[in-house]
Amino acid sequence: MSSSMLRAARRRRRLVVEKYLAAGVGVAALASSAEASIVTISITSPNISGVNGGLAPGGRATFDNWPVAGGGRLEIYNDYQDGNDYYSGLDGDSLNYSANQLQFAVNSTSAMANPTNFAAGSLISGSSTFSSSSDETVFRYDQNRGTVANVNNVSPAFGPNSYMGFRFSSNSGTDWNYGWVKVTWDGVSQWQVLGAAYETTLNTPIAAGATGGAVPEPGSGAMVALLMGGTALNQWRKNRRESAEGASEENAELAS
Repeated sequence: MSSSMLRAARRRRRLVVEKYLAAGVGVAALASSAEASIVTISITSPNISGVNGGLAPGGRATFDNWPVAGGGRLEIYNDYQDGNDYYSGLDGDSLNYSANQLQFAVNSTSAMANPTNFAAGSLISGSSTFSSSSDETVFRYDQNRGTVANVNNVSPAFGPNSYMGFRFSSNSGTDWNYGWVKVTWDGVSQWQVLGAAYETTLNTPIAAGATGGAVPEPGSGAMVALLMGGTALNQWRKNRRESAEGASEENAELAS
């Protein structure tokens, strides 16, 4: 075999191997995916994405079935007045919803305006303390404003990448779904919800800021792709050996 013919054969073999590999990659792209267990919650339906939830000063809004149908009741406040008390922030109100409780994580149930500030990646789980009392979960609670007994209860600011943790139950607290709400709070008067998500698997912790997405799993298509890729690689190695042996034989014949 001449040198030019040998080079041409090598090129043909490389093209065949490349086609095998391309076919394998194509099949791998069709590999099946597991459903994500973390679900993103819309903050625009209902729309709570504006500064102070989009409420005018003194405003209050209540949303049943939040974050999902049967998930509880969310209340939001913008310096909302109730008697001599004023509230700003979020509240998981379980009043008359004992079977569908929504609660937010707090640092203590004995302190007012005391929501837990979770850093990105921190786990929200049953080890946290949760409350559905607006006195404890809001960012600001002015108790007895305008009276001699006035007390301003204000949470420290929630800066960038800060999260509130929540949980809800659809069976009277026997099992819980955990979730996060990304928020900012300036430490004075303004808060804002930037995003939210929850874990669909019962009693499973969620990392603050974690989002859903397709998780690859080894489906039949992926296995075929791996087999084809391995076969092509073995064939390529075999062809290289044969080409090297052919070249050696050709060189030996030319030298004789």
